[in-house]
Amino acid sequence: MKVYKSKKKQQEIVRTYDRLLEQWGVEIEELEIDTRYEMTHVVACGKKQMGLKQMSH
Repeated sequence: MKVYKSKKKQQEIVRTYDRLLEQWGVEIEELEIDTRYEMTHVVACGKKQMGLKQMSH
């Protein structure tokens, strides 16, 4: 499945996404999780001992 119309647009979107994550101001860990459908990109943050919370977009 083609997600982006062009390689240039993909790079533009990824750069914007990375810039927004930097502005968020919290320490993050980026992971690639293998699911039964495909690889899924996950941005983890916060204290592990506080329990799991999920934000999807």
